[in-house]
Amino acid sequence: MKALLPAWLGLVLAPTLFAVDPPPKLTVDLAGNGQSQTYTVELTRSNPEYDFESAVLKAGKTSIPLGKEFTGFTVALEAHQVFGDQPAKILEVTAEGDSDYLVRYFFAMVNGQLKQVGKVKGQGDLKVPGNGTLVATGWMGFWMKTEKYLIGKDLSLTLLPQEFYSLGIDQTSGIEGTVVASFPVYQKRDGKTVLANTRKDSKFRVLLWDPSSAKPGDDIEARGNQWYLIRTESGFTGWVRAKHLEMEFAELPWAG
Repeated sequence: MKALLPAWLGLVLAPTLFAVDPPPKLTVDLAGNGQSQTYTVELTRSNPEYDFESAVLKAGKTSIPLGKEFTGFTVALEAHQVFGDQPAKILEVTAEGDSDYLVRYFFAMVNGQLKQVGKVKGQGDLKVPGNGTLVATGWMGFWMKTEKYLIGKDLSLTLLPQEFYSLGIDQTSGIEGTVVASFPVYQKRDGKTVLANTRKDSKFRVLLWDPSSAKPGDDIEARGNQWYLIRTESGFTGWVRAKHLEMEFAELPWAG
């Protein structure tokens, strides 16, 4: 957690701590009709050293509670132009919490009303290049996932899922790892036929992740059953369970 003032000062001036945490504000013309509006987020925080408990997006007489999922320590506002030849914009409202985890909500003026049009969560960056798309990256433990969203005529965000996600897109051959303890490499994602067993201290490359093997709300055990495509030092290409890429079995650039 982040502290806004030294602990000893907080004990003396507790009633004034909230003065250093003003609500973020942004004045922008979302509709593109030449009429700007000031947007602000009001936070409820019982302890200045901890995450806020609730947040409300306000614009004029409009108030939109952001719900329990929108939580963190700080909040920021930013506007993005969606299409290069059109003036309409979307408003990004971001909560940042521990380990740089970001919850991003997106709003737009739809038929004269301020409405939520999408959300993106995770540890990563975001770009709106102005061509009707949004590109977001998200940290997956030892690699960065890149996802693409289409922004429709109503300015709503629609995720375009990929059949597979490539690892190490800045490299031509995935992310390198070292075998700590031997694990099986399967011919297919059914876990029936073992193509090879890795050798201790040998190198391998993680090439692809299969998103169909992940389910919303998976616990740690379930996440361990997700599938990754690897290439072994011997040149075999096959599928391994995510649990066999953890530190007990492999050295990879894991980070929180």
